[in-house]
Amino acid sequence: MRFRESRELKQAGSADWWRLHEASLFALGSLSEQLFEAQDSGYTKYNVRDLLEQMLTDVVGTGVHKYPFLHARAFSIVAKFSSVISKGVSEQYLCSAACAIASDVPPPVKVGACRALAQLLPELNQDLIQPNIMGILSALVDLLRQASDETLHLVLETLQSAIKSGGEHSTLIEPIISPIILDVWAQHIADPFISIDAVEVLEAIKNAPGCLQPLVSRILPTIGSILGNPKIQPDGLVAGSLDLLTMVLKNAPSAVVKAVFDTCFISTVLIVLESDDHGEMQNATECLAAFISGGRQDLLVWGGEEGRTLKMLLDAASRLLDPVLESSVSLFVGSFVLQLILHMPSHLSPHVLDLIAAIVRRMQTSSIAGLKSSLIVIIARLIHLSTPNVDQFINLLLSIPAHGYDNSLVYIMSEWSQLQGEIQGAYQIKVTTTALALLISTRHPELSKIEVQGHLIKVLCLRIGVQQLH
Repeated sequence: MRFRESRELKQAGSADWWRLHEASLFALGSLSEQLFEAQDSGYTKYNVRDLLEQMLTDVVGTGVHKYPFLHARAFSIVAKFSSVISKGVSEQYLCSAACAIASDVPPPVKVGACRALAQLLPELNQDLIQPNIMGILSALVDLLRQASDETLHLVLETLQSAIKSGGEHSTLIEPIISPIILDVWAQHIADPFISIDAVEVLEAIKNAPGCLQPLVSRILPTIGSILGNPKIQPDGLVAGSLDLLTMVLKNAPSAVVKAVFDTCFISTVLIVLESDDHGEMQNATECLAAFISGGRQDLLVWGGEEGRTLKMLLDAASRLLDPVLESSVSLFVGSFVLQLILHMPSHLSPHVLDLIAAIVRRMQTSSIAGLKSSLIVIIARLIHLSTPNVDQFINLLLSIPAHGYDNSLVYIMSEWSQLQGEIQGAYQIKVTTTALALLISTRHPELSKIEVQGHLIKVLCLRIGVQQLH
């Protein structure tokens, strides 16, 4: 094979031996999936791991400046076959990759080294990683400053892996990394791929030990200023800021949620109430759901004046359920209202009739199955809350009009019977199916009058002929 030929050429002193070696690695990488399947099934007589490690070990002793493309290919192959190669070879290449990104080596080698690090860091023993992690983080920050638009995604991905593997060391470098990542995020806010990568790196920093408080303190003043003056911001910056805020709120302790609430809650509600930008409204809806999930009933206390916060949340829900709005704007209203029901049920009870009426109007003007399904989940959750008085809930639906139908019960059951199969997620499926069971178990007389779309059940009838013997 070509690998054997490359070895022979190298022994013979040929300058081109590395080309065959690199081509062999490339061929192996191109067939990685097939090789994994063949090895797992026992269909190949070759040991992929032994061959691969032999090829990779031969690269280690060669000059990186003399054979940059060979080294770049070897790093990429290590990333692709990390689950196959031995711990010893993995550790050897982790150290080589760490040295490569910190050294003056050709760009292809640094790209390959980043790929190897992104894959190896989550997999290898922390005892090996910890002594090298500060050097890796520092080198990646330097790379980030020099990265082109083409390599930025890879450097951010590698940095995310390094931060997740950094443990307590990440705290030491947070003051250096966070401002740079925030700058990358702001500069590339119009690029969804790079901005999402940057937010994921910031999320890794947030989850690192000791980094949450300093990161929030760094983010909040800028984000608060952006959301407080949304109409003068560049395109995408308000929606991106809301996305960043939602990430900060997710699984955050109460003290952090309150800090974000004090700075950004009113601005977020006002964006829902006043903005005409679809992205801003969608992201603000998700952000409000995160506020409720994190702050729960404490939000009602933090808002000061009694009833003020609840009124703002209900006003936001009312606008998002407005049938005049385009359906895509309301896409996340279901998760927002669900959080209200889960965490503020007693405060929401007086408003249930208005809420159901708004849900029915929104469903009747929407053609998006995902939106309708999310609103069916809301109805199902309200049915659960009404137990053991489900009959009364049915009577409530009977009292609410629905355009083109006798009442809201008839309309909702018609839609529900068609959409149940479209509902996604274990929680949502469980809530909706058990709610249907609760409805049917009431044996309410109005249910028997409703006709819904069903599926034709074909019954196969077998004719059995008996032949009489004479």
